[in-house]
Amino acid sequence: MGVRHNERCKECKKQVFALLINIFGEVKENYNLNISNRKTAFQKTPYYSNLEDIYSSLQNFRGHKNFIKRKELPNVDYYVVDHEFIIEFDESQHFTELRKLALERYPDKIKLGFDRHKWIDLCQKFDRHDNDPKYRDEQRAWYDTLRDFSPSLLHLRPTVRLFAQDYVWCDLDPDNEKDQDMFKKFLKIKLYNYKSTIIHQNPEYVNKKLFLTDKNKRRLFQTSNGEHIQIRFNRLGNLILHKITNNFEKIPLDYSLRKIGINYFDLKDPSVPQMIKYLVTPFMEVERIFNSIRYKYLESIYLSSLNNPHEYINAKYNNAFQSLAGINVYQGSTKNRKNNDDFWKSVGFKNPQKTKINFEDEKEELGFILDYFRKMDNEELSKVYVELIAIKPGFHELYIHSDYFDTDTFPTGDDIRSEVFRQLRGVSELEHSILNNLDRFPPEINRRSYFTYASCNITEGPFVFRKGIDIVYCNEIRKIKSPKDLKKLENNFYILDYYHKQMDSLSDLKHLLKKAEPFKGFVQQKLDVT
Repeated sequence: MGVRHNERCKECKKQVFALLINIFGEVKENYNLNISNRKTAFQKTPYYSNLEDIYSSLQNFRGHKNFIKRKELPNVDYYVVDHEFIIEFDESQHFTELRKLALERYPDKIKLGFDRHKWIDLCQKFDRHDNDPKYRDEQRAWYDTLRDFSPSLLHLRPTVRLFAQDYVWCDLDPDNEKDQDMFKKFLKIKLYNYKSTIIHQNPEYVNKKLFLTDKNKRRLFQTSNGEHIQIRFNRLGNLILHKITNNFEKIPLDYSLRKIGINYFDLKDPSVPQMIKYLVTPFMEVERIFNSIRYKYLESIYLSSLNNPHEYINAKYNNAFQSLAGINVYQGSTKNRKNNDDFWKSVGFKNPQKTKINFEDEKEELGFILDYFRKMDNEELSKVYVELIAIKPGFHELYIHSDYFDTDTFPTGDDIRSEVFRQLRGVSELEHSILNNLDRFPPEINRRSYFTYASCNITEGPFVFRKGIDIVYCNEIRKIKSPKDLKKLENNFYILDYYHKQMDSLSDLKHLLKKAEPFKGFVQQKLDVT
């Protein structure tokens, strides 16, 4: 077992570090997990009772009760950022009788990135002792135990351990693929790589945070526990998967794309080209939600049998839409306050209970994706905010408002929303913008305000969906300098206009709804929107 080589060879650790970078991407050396050394930090994990047992056993074995002398767990050797796991490089001093005692008390169900029985055997073989200080073996065994149990606290992949004497690590060339493959054999971790299919054939998917849609591409996929699946391919082509819980905790998921297709969609043999059609960006979810809301508003007109449907495709019916959606319409300080339902009743809409149209799913879905942006995707807060306003109502104002290009209508206010519209119209740049000082989302980016803000975006339309995963609303809007440029938008967007099309009858509206049906999901096919 093991090879003859100086286990303290500095070059070995350098090569291990370089190999990890070349295989996995970003790796942090001597990394601080920022967790306590106390077992009480693990009270909410499934393994607290096991840690209590290990801790008391270490205390009682030689009578050294107080071997924790610092608040935080000492740094780990390596932390692989994208794949979220720890790697420890164990030299012989780690293999002690106390470490064996701890390992033997690990629960069978704990997931480890190393062979626990091999490590127990190594403890028995080496039986090292370090009595400086006298409790050093207890201390080291406890720290190693916490590093093995920390994934249960931090939602990481299992801790991986390398035995220093297993190989002459400095003989491996980090740039040589055969040597990389040799190194991978020692790592007890699954790695799914899509270098040829993603890096070379579909580079637009690289380093984007993506979500898995459902099998019908009608909404985001959710597990039986209500978790969403987040997907990313890093610059090396490695697949990084997480389950996103309702509390926005990220839990690593060791699936390949093929396994996703089989386990979640019951596909017999899903290929990469087939599976990437189920991947969308968070912004694509936002545009899908608003398309679904637009459809339901038009459907309400149809099911209410309102003659001359085109009359109701107008911003003056914003309040009627909001009340249909179950949102309290803002009425200011007027003394003659209406019952909220009066807004849709006075227009002639049928009771939503009779039409069976409600907007609760869209509210919930919008709430989730906005909370996701706020809690998990806010590294570039200003860019996220600009894109959200570009989607709603930026595209609508560009496409519908006849005065959009009039220079005297450019917003001049010093508020951040006005700054966004200046940027969309190409009269301001992000590099020198007040948006650079954003430290949180503005007030309108929440499930209620963003739902109701600029309701003409719903009542007047249009239906719109980007044609490619790399299309950015903000960038495309900024390219349009005059009304004659509007046609260019059709190069990158599916657009179904219902504001400028006269619909004099319910049959006209029924025909439009049929064309609009694909916009309720994630558009994946060529559409006839003429």
